[in-house]
Amino acid sequence: MHSKVVTTDEEDTYNATLLRDDYDEAVENRKESEKSLTILRLVQDGNITSLELLLHEGGNVMETTDTGKTALHIAAFNGHLKIVKLLLNMNIEHNAKDSDGRSTLHDAARGGNSQIFRELIAAGLDLFDRNNNGEDPLCEACRNGHRDLVQEILGMETQPWSRDDSILSPSPLTLYSIYNHNIDDGKADSLQRGIKLAIENGHRAITEAILFHCKLGRLSACRLNPPAKGSIKATVRFLIEKGANLNYQSGRHRFTPLHIASTHGKLTIVTTLLEAGAHVNYSSSKGTALVLAISQGNKEVDALLVEAGADINVSVKYGGTILQEATRRGYKEMIESLIERGAEINAPSSQYSGTALQEAVRRGSESIIAQLIQRGADVNAPENPGSSWDPNPGVAIQEAVKHGDQTIVDMLLLAGADAKTPANKNRGTPLQEAVRNGNEYMVKQLIDLGVDVNASAIRLSIYS
Repeated sequence: MHSKVVTTDEEDTYNATLLRDDYDEAVENRKESEKSLTILRLVQDGNITSLELLLHEGGNVMETTDTGKTALHIAAFNGHLKIVKLLLNMNIEHNAKDSDGRSTLHDAARGGNSQIFRELIAAGLDLFDRNNNGEDPLCEACRNGHRDLVQEILGMETQPWSRDDSILSPSPLTLYSIYNHNIDDGKADSLQRGIKLAIENGHRAITEAILFHCKLGRLSACRLNPPAKGSIKATVRFLIEKGANLNYQSGRHRFTPLHIASTHGKLTIVTTLLEAGAHVNYSSSKGTALVLAISQGNKEVDALLVEAGADINVSVKYGGTILQEATRRGYKEMIESLIERGAEINAPSSQYSGTALQEAVRRGSESIIAQLIQRGADVNAPENPGSSWDPNPGVAIQEAVKHGDQTIVDMLLLAGADAKTPANKNRGTPLQEAVRNGNEYMVKQLIDLGVDVNASAIRLSIYS
């Protein structure tokens, strides 16, 4: 059986009161919500008369859209100057940001209304405020094609700027770096982004305006992502036509545009710069364009720079000569090209590299070894021990025996390698290396060649 619920009249009255209160609260909340939505709608429509009435009735002017935009954002974007002034005179937060980190000034720049932009600046909003993507209001104006506003923003930047050559720091979005005697890090970044956005969105006049503002002379084409729209080659040519200094060196390493493009393997940009007259042998603190390209393994760029007359006998910083580095990386075609153009095949080993042949033996590349021997490589060239943490290869025959490569050992012996090469800091004698490897055939082969089985050994590096 179900038990019967018994309530008193007082309980009924109490419950009814609770229900009525909940209902009234729900109705009031809905009214407030509708009022807030109405405020945002009136702001968007520019209806200042109705807006003032609703605000007088207590409407919440700080309500936001789903993306966090305030009434001030909406008014600024839609160009409603009177409403912007009204809201600025109210006791509200002027610096609120939406979910993308855009301030009201960002939305004013998107809308392109210069007068509203000036009002917001006068109210204390930050001209260099950045959104979640690191973009300031200038970027928004450039992206949306508002040339007059772009020029006005550039004109607002009147305070003295101090030069800072560190603005070449890598950034996945940077396409161009601008250098002027009075551009500091943050403002230079803003101009870089502005040019990139203007180019990507087809606003050539804005690009010209920024370049004119920067006086052009110290502009360097940088390196990473090409514009989303249009040809990177056309973009670089456009900048060159506007007076960009092809050989201007900047940043901590004194890079030119060619250095940067070569480092990052941008073949099209390298080609365009060379065709326009960029100096192929300018040296940075890290070397020439060819040194930088080969250090990064950009074979196509390497070949192009060599063809353009790059000095092939310079050395890579903390590395060997160009030929030694090409051998270390196994670039057979480039090795041939370098030798044909006069690269010194027997350049001595250094602290940072073995000879070309020694590097080829360490790599185990039979075809390159044969190529170098045929071209006159010295099979008995002395080694340089190098550093303790990164030792160089030994003399070619020592290195070949150490790695147990019978074919290469035979090639070297046939070419006149000295089987009696003494031990050195990094390697034992060929016989000692063969014994260490337990290679019976090689041990017998070397003994048959008359090596000294009692030759003294030098203590080998623990890194060997």
